[in-house]
Amino acid sequence: MSTATLQRVAVRMLHDPRFCAAVYADAAAALADTDLSPTERAWLVAPDARRWRADAERPHRVLDALLREFPVACARGVARALRAAGPAADAATGAAALLGFFADAHFHQAISARGWLFEAFGRWLAASDSATAEAAQLETAVARARRDLEGGRWVASNGDAMLRPAPGVVGVVVPEGALQRYQAHLAALVDDGRPLPLAVLDPPVSLHTADPTPAAGALTGVLVEPGADGPSLGETSMEMAALFAALALGAPVESWAAGLAKAGAEPHEIKEIIDEWQADGLVIPGQT
Repeated sequence: MSTATLQRVAVRMLHDPRFCAAVYADAAAALADTDLSPTERAWLVAPDARRWRADAERPHRVLDALLREFPVACARGVARALRAAGPAADAATGAAALLGFFADAHFHQAISARGWLFEAFGRWLAASDSATAEAAQLETAVARARRDLEGGRWVASNGDAMLRPAPGVVGVVVPEGALQRYQAHLAALVDDGRPLPLAVLDPPVSLHTADPTPAAGALTGVLVEPGADGPSLGETSMEMAALFAALALGAPVESWAAGLAKAGAEPHEIKEIIDEWQADGLVIPGQT
């Protein structure tokens, strides 16, 4: 019996009505990418199909949690949907646009592979347009840092010769000016005065007009670090952010040194930089 696969397919059916309907129409075809037996597929379609829709608010509750972690990216995506819909658009239009995630391959693959749902949501948002993508990159990095701090993503490296970013330290490379645009749009949502989910689903006028246009080809780095009130964002060099991103799971000291050398650090500076990062708590030794 493929118990785990059954559970994951059930989760997909509970969140995606179209997938659920496809399973009922032709379970063998809809579930061809699973290892479920004919008997197990029959179990999924044995109940009245309406029972899968008994809790229609389930996807909305999951979305509520996600948009609280991706407020700016969601607001930009919603603003784009509202502009496309015209004068008749409202908060329901925005919600419908974001609920499309549950019918997308990003959601289904995350559930099937037991991936992190926030990462799948971030990738889905980032696939829409460049303005939404830069906000999704930053908010994915913050969500990843938050889980590092909570212990949900921590994987210790072995050996004293290993170094990895400290929990809650995440590097991300984004278009130049992305951090400033992100902070301004987040402030607009917070200052709106309405509960954050409502402000996201019906963004303030300042977010309705036009998305910021990232400068083509111009990149910079952002480093997420633990702060008193949670992860904080600060601009850094593109090279430093890229190195922290590339070696996020830990690497030998030699790999960090090679990355610094490639970024242009002089040989006599490399040890000093690594020592300084350790003293500042940005990187830590591997743990046995």
